[in-house]
Amino acid sequence: MKGQQDLFREQNLEQVRAIKVRLSPLTQLEAECCECNQRDAISVPTDEFYRFKDGELVQNVWPKMSAAHREIILGAINRVYVCDRCWSMFDERG
Repeated sequence: MKGQQDLFREQNLEQVRAIKVRLSPLTQLEAECCECNQRDAISVPTDEFYRFKDGELVQNVWPKMSAAHREIILGAINRVYVCDRCWSMFDERG
């Protein structure tokens, strides 16, 4: 069972998120390729970004987005990213 202090923190966190969404409608995400150090970036709606950060699957939050763009989002969060060009080289090698 959660204590009052935990509930208070959760309520404050939700208020902060709501303020951030109102202040910044887009969140810029950037990922750096582990192989060639190329940086790729994407902007996503902040409210959708928080849905993803709160545990919703990337493909459910952005179902119409290309897999390559979703990989940028995942790479920005996980700090593990391989750009399309490097993926192509891996495919050619077998």
